[in-house]
Amino acid sequence: MSTSATPPLIVSLPASIISRLRSTVTLPSLPAAISEVIQNALDANATELSLTLNPTRPSFALSDNGHGIHPDHISSLGTPYTTSKHPAHERFFGSRGETLAALAQHSVLSVTSRAAGWRSTTQVRWSYGKKVFEGMAPEYSTLKEHGTTVRVEGLWGDMPVRLKAREGKDVEREWDDVLKVICALLVSGRGKGVGVVARNERGARRLTVMRGGGARVGPWDLAVLRQVFGGEVVGPLGMWENVKARQDGVRIEGWICSRGYGSKVVQFLSVNGFPLVTGETELHREINRVFASSGFGIVEDIDGKGIPRRGGTRKGVDRHGMFVLRIECRESKVSIGGEGGTDGKAGVEGEVRAIRRPLEVWLTRLESAVRDTASPATGLRVS
Repeated sequence: MSTSATPPLIVSLPASIISRLRSTVTLPSLPAAISEVIQNALDANATELSLTLNPTRPSFALSDNGHGIHPDHISSLGTPYTTSKHPAHERFFGSRGETLAALAQHSVLSVTSRAAGWRSTTQVRWSYGKKVFEGMAPEYSTLKEHGTTVRVEGLWGDMPVRLKAREGKDVEREWDDVLKVICALLVSGRGKGVGVVARNERGARRLTVMRGGGARVGPWDLAVLRQVFGGEVVGPLGMWENVKARQDGVRIEGWICSRGYGSKVVQFLSVNGFPLVTGETELHREINRVFASSGFGIVEDIDGKGIPRRGGTRKGVDRHGMFVLRIECRESKVSIGGEGGTDGKAGVEGEVRAIRRPLEVWLTRLESAVRDTASPATGLRVS
């Protein structure tokens, strides 16, 4: 049957719809939004960060002591695809100018900055896609030293569906996720030595990472882990072994703990300096498969006479590996980072083969050491 109906026209989506679709990539969650702003601070060579967070609003403010923003450029902030980091460089997290533009579209955003070498403080403010102020900052918000403060109020206030989805959100779990993304950035290789203080909306401290590791003894990565998760979780420094390997043009270095843990919370991977946070990449899964198929975390049920019960060998509660691993693959064509790109981005299958062999060798050596010493300190038992 033929019809004379005119075919519908193909038209572009309205700009407001495009920005909402794009925000799900750039700002998929509150921890991801905070991570993106921290990345900007690290790109500005900040060595001290101060975060205040109220997950229930949701709102946050991040202050840094980076080099600041030139007064002539403050007006560009919030405009999509404007950046000071083009062309992209391997030492920068971002280069596309999307994060602040997304925040300007979906929150009440203010950016206050004093550039190094300048006495003046400038500011730009946006309210859900509309710029409401640019120029010299009010006296009450003037910065005494160079740096930048990014303040985000009412994130996703223009998106009722996103706010509805957040109703009943576990605040403590979201705080845990925020602290984990901070930790991931600090141990990625690009946040070394950076001090961080995180407070809730009442001013109570939730995290303190001393600049340079503070007076704590030990490498930076392990000092960060102890300050984020506590010594009870991380264990003695002697249980952590420094690992280095090269294979197929891929370099791996970091730390692996000989004691396991009851969850995968202390598992940090970065590829070319970009942290993979969610733990759901193929690389995470492969590493955990290697741990699961080894003797790592095996315990024996012992009877009252100290004799192992027959068939009593099993994986213990502390069966999951704890590690901080940085992977460098200079020839990789995989795009890992950039705005909206550091949170668990997949596509690292080419690096899986390179990391599996060194990890298997390390676990085999660990099992051999346990057989030779029968040391209870390793948390690993073999039958």
